[in-house]
Formats: sequence, C-alpha cells, structure tokens
Amino acid sequence: PLGYDTKLTTYNNQVHGAYVDPSSRCIVVRFNGTSLDTIGISNTVSSQLSNRKFVTIEVFNNELYVGTGFTEINGVAANRIARWNNITWNAVGNGLDGQPVALLSYNTNLYVAGEFTTAGSVSAKNIAKWDGVNWDSLGTGLLPYFPGSRPDGDNHFGGLAFLNTDLFVSAIATLISANDCL
Repeated sequence: PLGYDTKLTTYNNQVHGAYVDPSSRCIVVRFNGTSLDTIGISNTVSSQLSNRKFVTIEVFNNELYVGTGFTEINGVAANRIARWNNITWNAVGNGLDGQPVALLSYNTNLYVAGEFTTAGSVSAKNIAKWDGVNWDSLGTGLLPYFPGSRPDGDNHFGGLAFLNTDLFVSAIATLISANDCL
C-alpha cells in the first residue's frame, strides 16, 4: 500500500522479504521457490518519519537483519533492529533509539543509517556500524533528516554504498565527516 515500504534479499538460497502491513506490523517472509512462509511478525511499527513506515533488510555474518520501528519481533525484545539466524530471532545489542532506513553489509561491519541518536549505548548521530558484537559511531555522524523537505511533500530515502573505502549515503542526510567511516 502507498506509504509503506517493502524490501527483498536472498539468504540461505531463499528469497526473504520484509514489509509493514496495513495494521502497522512488520512481516518477514521467505520463499523457497515453492512456498511462502512467514518467519517473523513484529508488534506495531512506529515511525517519526512523517508517518511513513520504512523497513530495511540485509544479510550480515550469515544472519538476516531487519530494521524498522518495532520493539519486538516474534516475542523477542528488539529495539528497531533484529537478526534471524534461520531458527530464531535475536536482538542486535541494545538496538537503536530511532528509525533505521538503510542497512549495508561491508567487510566486517553492518552499517545502519536513519534517524536515531543512540546505537546500543553509543552516541551515534543518524549513522552507526555493528561488528557482530558491538555498536560504534561513525565520525561526527549525519545531519538530521527533515521530513517533508521535498517540494512534493513526500519523503524518499535512498541507501548506503561503498566505493573503495568511501561510504555514500543517498537522500537521507549529508555526511559530516567521511574520513572516520572505516
């Protein structure tokens, strides 16, 4: 539906998807080529981003990561980001205090961008990285995203990408300090 976001990725030779349904729950599904199974249902997704319900999904360290405005998935407490090991859901440290909108696995880290000030117990201005055990901030972070800043009033988010050792962030914010990313 309009105003909701859907993402797909491959994990363990299956297609996995995450979306926010009309009841504002994050639904995570997998398709093995024959059948579609639901592997995760969250509590109500909240969003401070102009009431848009963004979801992001990425594979890192052989686990599936899903981020959106939930605080639990399949009964497991998880602050806006969780990981699936093909059996169970787990929290990602203490999670985030705000909305993730982009995930990127690169080298030995999972990069997260969005609108938040804390990742785990680390101060992180709208961008952070997870090494599989600990959260870390990236330089001085990103300037905040301003909802409704497009002339048409809609809010479009891009993603994260690396070229060599440079991290690119699109349509979310302006990178303040690129030299501290790695």
